[in-house]
Amino acid sequence: MRNMLKLPSLLIKGFRGFRSLKIERLGRVNLIVGKNSSGKSSLLEALRLYACEAHPAVIMEILEARNEVIDLAEGIQLARSKEPVKFPAIWFLFHGYPQDIEDVSIIEIGPVSADRVLKIGVSGPALKDKRAFGKRRWHGISAVIEDRHRIASLDSFSSYLLESEDIFSIPCVSVSRTGTDRFNRVVRLWDRTALTSKESLVEKGLRLLSPQVQRVSFIGEERRLGRIPVVKVEGLEKPLPLRNLGDGVNRVFEIVLAAVNSEDGLLLVDEMENGLHYSIQTQVWEMVFQLARELNIQVFATTHSWDCVKAFQEAAANQKEDGLAIRLTKMDAEVVADIFTPDELAIATRDEIEIR
Repeated sequence: MRNMLKLPSLLIKGFRGFRSLKIERLGRVNLIVGKNSSGKSSLLEALRLYACEAHPAVIMEILEARNEVIDLAEGIQLARSKEPVKFPAIWFLFHGYPQDIEDVSIIEIGPVSADRVLKIGVSGPALKDKRAFGKRRWHGISAVIEDRHRIASLDSFSSYLLESEDIFSIPCVSVSRTGTDRFNRVVRLWDRTALTSKESLVEKGLRLLSPQVQRVSFIGEERRLGRIPVVKVEGLEKPLPLRNLGDGVNRVFEIVLAAVNSEDGLLLVDEMENGLHYSIQTQVWEMVFQLARELNIQVFATTHSWDCVKAFQEAAANQKEDGLAIRLTKMDAEVVADIFTPDELAIATRDEIEIR
């Protein structure tokens, strides 16, 4: 059914700092909070891997974003090798950063109780369950997604700069904390949106912060400086670069553009509050809730801002079945999750109870 959540719950085992993270309940719009190094960004990475069935291009993008791939050229050469090799970067994905294949446990990502679970392991003679992973490999990595009686093995690495959105079995678009667009993804997302009914949703989002905006487009040549977003502003004859309107407008543009390209899938936003003044954050959250319902999107956003938490609570107050806040807490070697309903979050924000 269209309105069913892709992930009613979440279990992440053996991935980065998660020995075994279990979140028994998820909402349509989920705000992930927690102290530094509690695993907020890692949770978003796990969701990306789940949505793309651990495609090599996405693995490489995740590793590079954390500077875990030192030499890209060497990495590509290794990726094309016909022989299984030990590629140190992949160990960053596994809990405890194991350096020996004998110490590697299989990563599992998926709902708490479901057939569709992603499993990521290391190819080699020491792999315990060889039948689950078959013979194909990349950097010694093998992955499968189990969907009832179907097992789809990971294909070999083909191209690093892939059209990433095309390789997701579950539609999934992520917005980084910095808003930088290293892979020119914003341009591709716009090309899928322009001249469709969703274009008006993007323009409506821009008018939240800049009511004088009438239209948006991209200009320029990709071979030179790249295409840049421009807007038609009421009262001005010539278009303005979107960046001239400030960081907040650009942040909203990226979030809304990502949302309309996540229909029937997942929208991931790291550090939601970046570039947004506290006074408009409730409006932005209300827009996100509306888009999530209309387009059947499940949203996961992180924050460490109290203003963002309060704005989320205000927007979620009238959407009690849709919004949840989830706090990640590191306890010894484990990360545990506490769930806050909109009513509980209202009490916390009213009484200024720290939940971050």
